[in-house]
Amino acid sequence: MKTKEKILFLVFGIILMNSLAFASPQFVLVDKDISVDFFTGELIAQLTIKNIGSQSGDVLIEIQPRQGACQNPLTAFLFSYVTPQDTCDYNYPYNVHVVIKDLAPNEQKTVTLRTPKMPSGTYCVVGVSTDSCCTTNPNCVALTPFEWGKELQTITVSGNDNPKCGNHICEPNEDEKICPEDCKWCGNGYCNPIWENSQNCPADCGGGGRCGDGYCNSTSENWQNCPADCGFDIIKWLLANWYIIVILLIIIILIILYV
Repeated sequence: MKTKEKILFLVFGIILMNSLAFASPQFVLVDKDISVDFFTGELIAQLTIKNIGSQSGDVLIEIQPRQGACQNPLTAFLFSYVTPQDTCDYNYPYNVHVVIKDLAPNEQKTVTLRTPKMPSGTYCVVGVSTDSCCTTNPNCVALTPFEWGKELQTITVSGNDNPKCGNHICEPNEDEKICPEDCKWCGNGYCNPIWENSQNCPADCGGGGRCGDGYCNSTSENWQNCPADCGFDIIKWLLANWYIIVILLIIIILIILYV
């Protein structure tokens, strides 16, 4: 076969392969916007997917934030393949996915994927696209635009442990001053009813004590003026009111003798 014929044969083969490929759904990434919501601590990815094939089809799109920066410095312009990781694997709680169904030829759709609150750190956001969940379907097939994994963008999450003050959990970015409601700190001017009282923190809750705080302050409270904290002592009550007992006994004896 002559060189000219070989070239023509190769071109024909390429055209045939492309024709067969585009006879099925072909998904491409048209646009992406990946960011971190500072207030919720969630990673948000808005991806616009278009079907440039000649048939309608479904595609599962998943983003997988992986520790460390993306390896490809031109990842904003080019895609770099990475080690595959199964889609819908709940061992990776920050991986989230969405299924785009019946995307028609030349139709595009924008989907929003939102992860749970991300810990602080640097991540490479990887896109994966398959025909189904690989954890439940071992015969899943990789599809365009990401196939088994392409780097999309490096993001840095800083201070995004973003504590939710008031949930009674002292989170990594919380301390006694930032969130006294969650973190124990005597002397911040706030009497936390969960951990503090007049006994263990008089600076916040008052040194004189207050009845009903659950602690019997020996300097100002006793079983008589605050039984709620100190308890009711029947023995002490009887000793303190012995004359009442004597009068009652005399009355009972008189009733028995003269009735």
